[in-house]
Order: sequence, then structure tokens, then C-alpha cells
Amino acid sequence: MDKVTRSCMALACLVGAFICIGVPVAHAQNPFLADPIKPVDDRNPEEFRAKGIRSGNFIYYPSAEVREEYNDNVLATDSGTKDDFITQIKAALNMQSDLKRHAVGFNIEGDVGLYSENDDENYEDVKLNANGRIDITGATHLFLRANHQLLHVDRENPNDQSSTEPTEYDVTSAQISLRHKPARLSLLAGTRIDSFDFDDGRTAAGVVTNNDDQDREELRAFGRIGYELKPGMELFSRAEFVTIEYDQQFDDLGVERDNDGYDLVAGLEGQLTPLVFGNIFAGYRSRDYEDATLSKASGPLIGATLDWNFSEITTLTGLVEQTTQETIVTSASSYEQLRLRGEVNHELRRNILLKGHVQFINQDFEGISREDDVMEAGISGFYKLNRTLSVGAGYLFESKDSTNINSDYDINRVFLTLKATF
Repeated sequence: MDKVTRSCMALACLVGAFICIGVPVAHAQNPFLADPIKPVDDRNPEEFRAKGIRSGNFIYYPSAEVREEYNDNVLATDSGTKDDFITQIKAALNMQSDLKRHAVGFNIEGDVGLYSENDDENYEDVKLNANGRIDITGATHLFLRANHQLLHVDRENPNDQSSTEPTEYDVTSAQISLRHKPARLSLLAGTRIDSFDFDDGRTAAGVVTNNDDQDREELRAFGRIGYELKPGMELFSRAEFVTIEYDQQFDDLGVERDNDGYDLVAGLEGQLTPLVFGNIFAGYRSRDYEDATLSKASGPLIGATLDWNFSEITTLTGLVEQTTQETIVTSASSYEQLRLRGEVNHELRRNILLKGHVQFINQDFEGISREDDVMEAGISGFYKLNRTLSVGAGYLFESKDSTNINSDYDINRVFLTLKATF
């Protein structure tokens, strides 16, 4: 069964199951159905809700989290695995405006990972985000967004080059869009630019790994037209055009990786049944490359994100996601990633949330015979002690099966976490 057939079957099964099962029968008189648009994990009971710190027309929400994890394969290798304990420290500050017109928000996050024995794997990530909304009229709004992120390439990423330390890179992004919704019709148009800058790495033998050939700018222009069929349900079509230009004309192997393409989709979004909400869409994608040796990436494009409020205290979530990813794998133009995910969230009590998920990712490399399948499953639980403190624990298993030699791995993770939100 090829990838397109498999993804189409997954989408059909997901949508069919959610819509058919989601039609209310026994729940018809349940008062919960008066507001079914909040899945369990998005609910925040008032008695356990952080109040934030108000200053004039702005509210600040600081938070801090400490997580201790045991990982039995920190380098994601097929053999010679290394295990370790990892202390992860996170801190964040969210700011939201409280204005009658317009809106502005700001967020800063820090994420530090400290390995007990394999300290070369230590990382420090930082994210800065700012966004705003200008209300031109009651029906017309201008949205602005900018962010800067200092990140690292995970060992599980197919673009990891096995340097002695994780490859660090930064991403700077800006987006502007205009939305107009006079009545049932809605129009959206915008543009976004993302700039990637990768640091060089070093092998165990001390040889410098040049990553400058990954530096690039990605420019996107997008538009969306929607029509409200009924309150809460919209038929839409969306188009996105992308141009990717690398800072160096040729990579280290003499390949020109500049490319451009488009995604065209149409679908439904909103409350699909009294118990099921989300979006489903289908369309076509295409990506052309400057270098004649790189294969064109094109074909059907499908996707869905659906939440089914199975009961007052249980939400099932399904995801089908298909994307085109840049890669530095030799002779591959890109890889098409298909992600299928199912998740259950159960509110055992108002302050106790249980979670479980399974996920399948297929990465099909264009132009070469490589194909990676990644399976993941996990369970976790979180207990809110009060408005400020919460604790959690969980287990995660991940397994990769690749046609590329020595790229398979199995990883087991167990974690405990303590979080404070003010």
C-alpha cells in the first residue's frame, strides 16, 4: 500500500469514526452539550486557574517548571546506546492585553536541558514571541506577529549530523495578515518570512561540520476564503505559495537546493456535529527544485484535526498531518512527512487529568529509496494542587524503523515534573 493510499484511508477512517460516533444519542439532554467546544485538556476550572499579575491594561502570567527524566537512549542510536538522567528547567512569561479594542501579546520562554553524564548533550533554547491585532473596523482586523527562537536539532531528527554536540540554530520570523468578515463570507490574506541560521558542528575526530549550507529564507504568501454554512461551521478554500532560497547557491555536495511551490486545499472547519469539532481538508501540493538532480515533490494533500467530546470528562483527539520538509540527506530533495496521532484526555477529577496517545510518522524521502517509520506511545497524569502548583508523571516509548542502515532506534522515557504558574 503506497503512502497516498494509506493517508487517504487514515483520513477517511478518522473522519468517518468521529462523525458517526460523534452523533449524539444518549447525551442529547446533557447540559454539557450546550458548550461542547472545549476539549477536556483546554478546560481550566476557576478554582485552579492562575490569576496572573495585572498592571494597568495588561496581565502577566509567569511560570516555572522542573522536569526530571530518565532516557535509555539519549543519542537515538541503533547500537552502543547510552542512557542518562536529564534535568529540564523551563521558565516563561506570558503577557496579554485587556483592551476594549485592539490586542497585544508577548511571550518569552527559556528551556535548559542538563544531562547527568553526557553533558555534551546539554542545550539552552530560548523563544521570544510578540503578536498584535489592530481592529480597523468590527469586521476587518490586521494581525501582526514576530518571533525569534534559539533552538537545537534533536538527535531523532533525520537532519542530525551526529556532531559531538547538538546542532544549534536560530529562526527569525515575521508575519502580517488581514482578515475581513462582513457577514457569512470571510477573507484572509497574508505573508510570512522565516530566516534560518545554523551553527557549525564538530565530529568526534575534531573535523568541523559546515552547516552554513542549511542557512535559508522561506517566504510564504497565503490566502483563505470561507463561507459560513451555518453558525459554527465554515466551508473554506486555502492557497499558500512558498519560495525557499538558500544563502549559499550550492551546498557542500554542489547541489542547488532553492525551490518553490504551492499548497491548494479545500475543506470544512468548525462544529461538524454537536460533539465533534475541528477541520478536515484535501487538496494538492507541488514543490519544484532549481537543481535538475533533485526530484519534484507533488501529489495529494490531506489533513484533519478533530476533537470528539466523548463524555463530560473525556475527549478524543485525532490528527492527520501531511507536510513537505527540507533535508540535507544526500540526493534527496525533501521528505514528505505523514503524521497520524490519536489522543485521549480524561478528567478523573477537576484537578486530575490523565492522558494517553499513540502516533505514527512516515518520512518518505524524495529522489532516494529511504523511508522512515516512527511509532510513539505514551501515558501521563497531571495533578493540580492549587492555583499555583501542579505535579505530573509519565512514560513515553518511541521506535524508529528505517530502510537506511543503522538508523533504527528504540527509546524509553520516564519523567516527573513540578510546575508553578502565577
